Amino acid sequence: MIRIKVKRIPIPFLFCGPLVNLSRHYPLAEFEKVRTEAGFSWKSYAGLAASLIVPSLSLFKKFSPVFLILYLGLSVVFLFLYSKYFYPFVRARVNPPRADFLSFVTVAVLVAFFVVIYSRIDTQGFSLFGIRVGAADTDNGLQTAVELLTKGKYPYSGQIFTGQPISQMPGSLLLAAPFLFLRYTAFQNFFWIVMFLFLGKNLFKDSRPALLMVWALILFSPVFLVHLLTGVDSIANSLSILTFLLLLKTSAERHAPPYQKYLFAALLGLSLSSRINFILLVPLIFFAIAKLSGLFEAVKMTLVSLLTFLLVTLPFYFYDPQGFTPLYTLHTIQFSKVFKYGQLLVPCIAGVASVLLGILTDNSRTSTFLKNCALVQAVLVLGTEIGHFVLPGGNDPLKMTWLLQYGVFFMFFGVLGFGLDIFKSEGDSLASKHE
Repeated sequence: MIRIKVKRIPIPFLFCGPLVNLSRHYPLAEFEKVRTEAGFSWKSYAGLAASLIVPSLSLFKKFSPVFLILYLGLSVVFLFLYSKYFYPFVRARVNPPRADFLSFVTVAVLVAFFVVIYSRIDTQGFSLFGIRVGAADTDNGLQTAVELLTKGKYPYSGQIFTGQPISQMPGSLLLAAPFLFLRYTAFQNFFWIVMFLFLGKNLFKDSRPALLMVWALILFSPVFLVHLLTGVDSIANSLSILTFLLLLKTSAERHAPPYQKYLFAALLGLSLSSRINFILLVPLIFFAIAKLSGLFEAVKMTLVSLLTFLLVTLPFYFYDPQGFTPLYTLHTIQFSKVFKYGQLLVPCIAGVASVLLGILTDNSRTSTFLKNCALVQAVLVLGTEIGHFVLPGGNDPLKMTWLLQYGVFFMFFGVLGFGLDIFKSEGDSLASKHE
């Protein structure tokens, strides 16, 4: 193998104002000399592929098995080529400042598509290759609830245009409220995508891997684009949790001042109130902090997060226990469509998995921590899907693939966690720091 020595270019800490350096470039011939990335392994690749591809299977429930097999095969092959060959090519051709600029362009293009398409999708919808897209009810529910909240009214007194009650938890409403000034709360998704780029850039000490991971989401996860263009808040929910988990873990790792730790722990508690399934990640962050800063510190930070979760959630519940619709939608709409006792059995299994992974693995390592988070959330989704087929009380199997759309909740954890293994080079400081 031939090692190419590239002069290190300083990377700004903040994701803003990227400049394009047009004077420096790498010749195309250097592509053949690019060394195979040291972190690539079939195990990591399989995890990355599952994180990207599985959630999108919910879009193809009406297609024939032949099409589904063809889609899976081509996705796996092209993702392999993308991660093993295209990434080294981009790394050799694009320097970090240029990657900053391309990140800015990528987000700008996504925003432009959203502005043009969202209003049409949200009112009329459209069909593409037999896939019906449009009139998503979750974004309408969030928009309605936040508008009521900003007017000083009880947010759960409203309804979605379909007549269903609002399902978002209070933390989701509070996190989305600032974006109402941009007219649509759905703009929050783009903010958290920028944060994902920012986190990836600082974990890798390089903006190129972060950019390639976002491109992978766009190219290999159609459900990501569907949720983005229809304003579904699952992207914001997942990325906000991921962000605050990593900020809290990093503050413990760097022995940051107490006020920073308490702030990040409180923000994590606020974000935990966005989706109840994320509570299952608390054992993982607890054991990660215990490994990095000691048991007492882990207890304090966990208590701050859980108390914040309760302080955010309980006032809305006690104001009108009967009208607190997130509980209603959780038990009567979502889990009523899965196998009997699924709402108890699967979360218990995921909770046990979270505790065991926290105890048996080294969650102080960022890649391990993120993979464990992805696995726990995957147990909820895939466990429910599998349980439906093997336990009595299930419905029509063809109607159950809609559950896979909730794979978005493990998608970003898996992409970043396995990406830390794949999108790196042997000389990177990240390799020694995290692995």
